[in-house]
Amino acid sequence: MKVETHSTLSLSTSHLKQETLNMLDEYGFVLKHYGDNFGGLLIIQEEEHRVPMPKDLIKCIEIADKVNCDLILFHPDVPPVKGLKVYNWG
Repeated sequence: MKVETHSTLSLSTSHLKQETLNMLDEYGFVLKHYGDNFGGLLIIQEEEHRVPMPKDLIKCIEIADKVNCDLILFHPDVPPVKGLKVYNWG
C-alpha cells in the first residue's frame, strides 16, 4: 500500500506572541481550543509560497525546516524548546 505521510514538529504555544497566535488563520493555521488556551496545526508552505510573517512564527518555521517537518503542532502543554524565545502572555 502506498500512502502519503507528513512529519510534525510539536512546539509550545508560548513560542508565539499572543498577537501572532490570534492571527494565524491567515497562514493556514487550524485553531483548536484547549480549555482557556488554544493551539493548532500549521501547514508549512513551500518557501517560495510563503507570505511575510511575524518573526516569532518565522523562527518556529525555521526549526521545522531544519528537522524536515512540514507541519507544526502548537499546543499549550508542549514544553518550551530550550534556546527558542518564550513569550509570557499575562
